[in-house]
Amino acid sequence: MKNRIFFFVIFYSLYSIVCAQTASLFQYTPLKPTTKEKIEIRFNASGTSFENAEVLDAEVMFLSNKFDSLKTISLSKDSKGWKGYIIPDTKTSLITMKFISGNIEESNGGRGYIIVFYDEKGNPVVNSFASKALLFTTIGALVGIDVDMKQANNIFEGAFKKYPLLKTEYLNDYLPSLSAIIQNKEELENRIKKELIILEQKKYLSDEELYVLSTWYGKINDTAKVNYFTNKALTEYPKGKNAANIALLKITSEKNFDKKLLLIEKYLSEFANTDNYETSLNQIFFGILGQNNIKDAATLLTKFKNTFNPSHYVNLASSMLRSNYNVDTTLVLINESIKLTGDELTSPKFKKLKIISDFLWLKMRESTYAVALQTYAEYLGRNNQVSAAIENYEKSFNYLYSKWLAPQFVLEYFKLLTREKMYYKAITQITSFIEQGMVTDEIKELLKQNYIGKNGNESGFAEFLDETLNLFKKKILQKLEKEILDQPAPQFTLFDLDGKVVSLKDYLGKIIVLDFWATWCGPCIASFPAMKIALEKYEKNGDVKFLFINTQETAERKTEYVKEFMSKKNFSFHVLIDENNDVMSKYKVLGVPTKFVIDKKGTIRFKSSGYYSKPDEFVEEIGAMINLASKY
Repeated sequence: MKNRIFFFVIFYSLYSIVCAQTASLFQYTPLKPTTKEKIEIRFNASGTSFENAEVLDAEVMFLSNKFDSLKTISLSKDSKGWKGYIIPDTKTSLITMKFISGNIEESNGGRGYIIVFYDEKGNPVVNSFASKALLFTTIGALVGIDVDMKQANNIFEGAFKKYPLLKTEYLNDYLPSLSAIIQNKEELENRIKKELIILEQKKYLSDEELYVLSTWYGKINDTAKVNYFTNKALTEYPKGKNAANIALLKITSEKNFDKKLLLIEKYLSEFANTDNYETSLNQIFFGILGQNNIKDAATLLTKFKNTFNPSHYVNLASSMLRSNYNVDTTLVLINESIKLTGDELTSPKFKKLKIISDFLWLKMRESTYAVALQTYAEYLGRNNQVSAAIENYEKSFNYLYSKWLAPQFVLEYFKLLTREKMYYKAITQITSFIEQGMVTDEIKELLKQNYIGKNGNESGFAEFLDETLNLFKKKILQKLEKEILDQPAPQFTLFDLDGKVVSLKDYLGKIIVLDFWATWCGPCIASFPAMKIALEKYEKNGDVKFLFINTQETAERKTEYVKEFMSKKNFSFHVLIDENNDVMSKYKVLGVPTKFVIDKKGTIRFKSSGYYSKPDEFVEEIGAMINLASKY
């Protein structure tokens, strides 16, 4: 009886989150919706970051048995707040959402705003139990839900007890959650093997099930089983998921380009309907272009003209221009990329990927069009067509998403204005972009050149630059004041590269900056020079400690490999090795790089993911986080 009561608590707690959502902020009707009903959602922005928003959208994730899609729902404002309507699919089991306005997002403190669907008898739809578990894996992060694999595992276990047949359907999602509760490697592998043996005893195995078996036997190094289930999949499902992956591997490993083209043609004809088709095309194209094989990449796009999306044409045109490729050929491709991206912006021909929201899809298409315009502007500038170049640069800025704004998008424009001695325009534009966070030494130097050009000398420039930078710093501070967290920092103990045991508690009383990274992560390494500047600036006073946690590392002997890597890169950071990714899981890190700032009492005050190539802004933001955290 005791176990039955425990299960009852877990089972019904799956749905308590719906009631626990802040009723004053979020409401919906009907309270027990079926898939045949339109749902009204309401959000009361009073007292929130959206209080003065002119536009508010809901990014809605739909799940049936698995993730279905993301959709953007525009809300309208009335006397009671913001409202919108959601029309579910007949198979929908659960939806969850976050609210966005510009760059501000609200996701119920990382728990999401969740609506469960019911059948005609008033019971939750069967798949809604496992769908809820999925929200706490990485997929939920698309709508701002914190990754919590232990929570996911608890919900999966409860769902499987009530509906045992669900386990086979969700096994590929369930197995990763076991690592959150089973710390011993041998025990974990034995448990995974046990679950796989149960699956493989089914009389009939689907292509997806064979994919799960071959993939997970690979993860526990059972080569014989991998080969068996891979061959079985190829025989029974010659055009299925496993076959598509093997065909793609053959393409990427083929060195002879003519043979590669034949393999691509075969792949395109046989696997156009597979889930990862668009991702595969990207892998094929950038695999060729990444080796600077411009001619081969151009041949690929010519041969399969209506297959690759416009972004491939833009990337190739940009590579041609910067490699001083044939001028006439480059101009033809630049013009074609502008036409294709412009058409795609107004009348999309290519399908939106399921994991991309309507909002993000629009921003991606706009930004691709902007890069096409900028490539053309750079071409015009090189050929002394100054007016047309400036016109295209400035047109492109209307389409750039501020979150993705990086120095390369504006640097050539600033250089052109400086070269043409358009001092007033250059100063106005450069200061405007600096206020948005576009601050590098090269950009500050261009500002100085134009200041001297306009005024005849540099008298007063230092004060002018400080005033401009202060506006930029003020915006960062205003942004961070809205993002302050109040979460206990999970304790951990790890070895550093010298074999010394290091615990978080060793630094109680200091501000701690944690940087989760991996050697294979380009953005992680790109952020290191800025992190080095921040470390040297803030750690020297003894009140701040930077710890670099290496996680998700793929090398066999991780400590030795990372030590050699850091030595070659000439970075002398204090690196800790998260051998089994346990600390990453504790901190609910979705991906690297991710950074945390922890106050002197052991409370997480800030979390920052990604790196957007703005070194000065990055250093300033880390400094502002440290200063704000020191007030607690």
